[in-house]
Amino acid sequence: MSLENAPLDAPLTDVVERTPSLRRAYVLFMDIIGFSRLKTAQQVAAQKELSRMVQEIPEVVAARSDRDNFIARPTGDGMALLFFKDLLSPLRCALQIHQHLKYNAAEIKQTVGAEFKMRMGIHAGEVTLVEDMNRNMDAAGEGIITAQRVMDLGDEDHILLSSEVAKVLKGIEPWANYLTDLGEVRVKHKVVVHVYNLYGRLDGPFCGNPSRPRGVAEDSKNRAKEARAQRPGLGDLLLPYKKPIIAMVLLGGLGYGGYAYNQSTNGGLVKKFDELKASLAPKPGSDSKKNNGKPSKPGKGKTTSARPSGGVVASSGGGGGGGNRKITVPKVVGDDASVAEQALSDSGFNVSRQPVSSKMPADQVVKQSPSSGSKLAPGATVKIWVSKGVEDNTHEGGETGGGDSNGGEEVKPDTGGEKEGGASSSGDSGNE
Repeated sequence: MSLENAPLDAPLTDVVERTPSLRRAYVLFMDIIGFSRLKTAQQVAAQKELSRMVQEIPEVVAARSDRDNFIARPTGDGMALLFFKDLLSPLRCALQIHQHLKYNAAEIKQTVGAEFKMRMGIHAGEVTLVEDMNRNMDAAGEGIITAQRVMDLGDEDHILLSSEVAKVLKGIEPWANYLTDLGEVRVKHKVVVHVYNLYGRLDGPFCGNPSRPRGVAEDSKNRAKEARAQRPGLGDLLLPYKKPIIAMVLLGGLGYGGYAYNQSTNGGLVKKFDELKASLAPKPGSDSKKNNGKPSKPGKGKTTSARPSGGVVASSGGGGGGGNRKITVPKVVGDDASVAEQALSDSGFNVSRQPVSSKMPADQVVKQSPSSGSKLAPGATVKIWVSKGVEDNTHEGGETGGGDSNGGEEVKPDTGGEKEGGASSSGDSGNE
């Protein structure tokens, strides 16, 4: 039956009419850090302060004049703002809110009775417009859900963006200078989202948080642990050769069994060896007759040697083969500190950790010594410098977020230090 004559459950026009219309929304999702730990009176004060603050934000004031292109959706401990015209609207709104919190932190803390910190997530996606029980316009769909999942990865002051928003900003100056790629992160239900961090001195005070979000770092650790668990063991590697190995063992056992049976029944080589040994053995008293009953002495110029006690023969230099074995130092610059320490430990090195101030995200390795590719002996020490994050607000608008001047460079190892850690002298190897 051709596709033209195939029966349909309902006319296609009816299906189109029943499908709800979708709109592209630019969503800013935000919530108050530690809201559930506040007292009831503080929660009420925090909700009122958030509502009042959002209503006074210039970007929101301009958007509310066109009700068909703006929706504000309270969520209890936060709020979702949906803009339908301009991708930059949620970005400008997030920066204006952040600046308001910076300038009025003391006053807001006094009003609420506790610290008032927020985190934000921004995403561009499709939503469906619906009416709530009060006949007010509301929205639902992937656009809101993904914006909330992006926000959930952040800590206080973080402004995180999905890749849908970041890929547009990368082509717009100067926004591209303030984006840091955090990579793909697994969120709720193991959904993977590509996240970017927005921070810097964009317009006024320093906005955002340059440190790596704890949710992103935790996902990196979990992925590294799962990767190690999935490495095949010796049994898994030998499994395809199981039958040939069993056959070789059986054949070897049968061959040795036949040889042993032949030796035990017919004498074979063992009997001939015993006869040859008996024929070559000196007869009793033959040695004493040649020397007139005196024991033989070593001749002139000949020396006797004895094996050292314990059966250990000292080596005169060169050491054993294992003393000269060296391992290549892996590259860990840019990795999470715990992942780097695990990689170096797995390679057989000791790790020395030094915290330093850096504009790279916290807990990332800024540099290492010796550098990657160096050859060291097992048990040698590799030093890593770990970022403590930015301690002051010196991130200038012209700089690219994510690290200081030394953040991405490796330090070349000292020649003397490598020799000292990599190989021992021949005398020391021989005495071990």
